[in-house]
Amino acid sequence: MATFNSPVKVLDSMGQEEVTWTAAVSNWPCEMLTVVSGEVIRGRQTRTNTTKVLYGNYSGVRTVDTEMQCVISGKVYGVNSVMEQGGNQFEMRIELKESK
Repeated sequence: MATFNSPVKVLDSMGQEEVTWTAAVSNWPCEMLTVVSGEVIRGRQTRTNTTKVLYGNYSGVRTVDTEMQCVISGKVYGVNSVMEQGGNQFEMRIELKESK
């Protein structure tokens, strides 16, 4: 089950933007596949990058976009892309990115 959160942006007393998250889609049943995993060297740090792809019913997530975040089993992922598969509004493909 996946939950998608929308950002809510407000300015604090210093005029800086603060982002909080509010649930937009809860408990979407989907299949999750890992499609890419590896390490990227940035300076002296090594970061592990994993790309996950979710497949599921289109109608449950038709409002999801790349500004949202996805939470699955307590892990937070960024939404890289949202694609309706096949042109028949039946299946949605959502690509997620996790960086550590």
